[in-house]
Amino acid sequence: MNASNYHFDGRYLIHRYAISGTNLTVYEVREPSELCGPHSNIMRHKHPHHSGYWGELGTRRLPPELDSLPAMSEERASAVRAYHDALYSLAYEAIERSPYGPETAGATRRSGELTVTS
Repeated sequence: MNASNYHFDGRYLIHRYAISGTNLTVYEVREPSELCGPHSNIMRHKHPHHSGYWGELGTRRLPPELDSLPAMSEERASAVRAYHDALYSLAYEAIERSPYGPETAGATRRSGELTVTS
């Protein structure tokens, strides 16, 4: 683990990593979670503020009011899309406020991650 690839802002852990064999660097945002917690994408990471599991911000489980909407309905699809878009916006803002922010100018935004081509 390279500590310079992690930044904790008091709430979120911003993780920067290069994709081996490419010229891509990805920035993602994680928040404290549990092994069987509220995220579908988790990683184990020892950090002074939370030595355990970290869930990717954009992968939180749906809240009950969204999960109870009729499956395959346009209403559910629109509500879930808006829910995820709000989480992704939180992630982009956290990355851009972090010390990595200047590195991410012109980055591609995708599912709460920023990707930079160098």
